[in-house]
Amino acid sequence: MVDVSTIVTIIYSIPIILIPRFRHRLHAFTINTCITMLCCSIYWFVYCIMTIVNVHQFYQLSTCSIVLYTQIMCTLQVPLALMVVSIHRLCCVVHYAKTFFKTKLWISVCILCQWLVGILISLPTIIRNPTICAMPFWMNYYVLMIIIIIPVLLYIIINVIIFKYVQSSTRRIQPRTETMVVDNNSVQQLKLNRRDIHLLRHMIIMFFVFVIGWCPIYITTVVNAHIPVDLLILKILSLLAEISLFCNVIDLFLYSHDLRQFLKSMVMPCYHS
Repeated sequence: MVDVSTIVTIIYSIPIILIPRFRHRLHAFTINTCITMLCCSIYWFVYCIMTIVNVHQFYQLSTCSIVLYTQIMCTLQVPLALMVVSIHRLCCVVHYAKTFFKTKLWISVCILCQWLVGILISLPTIIRNPTICAMPFWMNYYVLMIIIIIPVLLYIIINVIIFKYVQSSTRRIQPRTETMVVDNNSVQQLKLNRRDIHLLRHMIIMFFVFVIGWCPIYITTVVNAHIPVDLLILKILSLLAEISLFCNVIDLFLYSHDLRQFLKSMVMPCYHS
């Protein structure tokens, strides 16, 4: 499942990067989301292979810290990439008169900050037991907090603020529209809200698909630090996490109608020939 997610993510990313007509500024966020999911997929693909081939080689004491750090950092970047879209939109909605928040530079700043935050807050996971390749039991709580709990709380707060602001703005503009006394900026802002809200809802769905898939395995990891959990249960929950990642990749295709049509036009001639 993980290797399929990796391949599909690459197929999705290449046209957006290489073909000019797909290079809309908002596509930078979808590309960024693809890259984070690609990093996550590659790590867990390598993890699955190494655990099958030689798990002890993969978890040597000399490389244990970097392996555990990479695991948490790659997984964390996925919810952060989805969250940064909401943060970007929040700034655009609240400060719609400021052109900086509509520029590619601002989008680049958002994405760069997302990666830096993920890299930095994952650093404590380097702390481990010096005699075995495992994190201290309290670190499992920290990982659950940074990957699931804190992102969910922040995501809900940010999007509630956005929807309330958009709703109040729409109510303020509506009476002026009915009396035909409305300025172009207000109309344009209303249109932007309606257009971008579709992307926002799409990212919200992806975010909660990620949470539903990954939350059980991290909660079980915390429980396993105190009470042994059956290995079969851990494998089933790991599969659920992989399925959620795959569903998010497929969801990107479902969202991008133009990209689907382009890929279809490329594949169909080969199929008929």
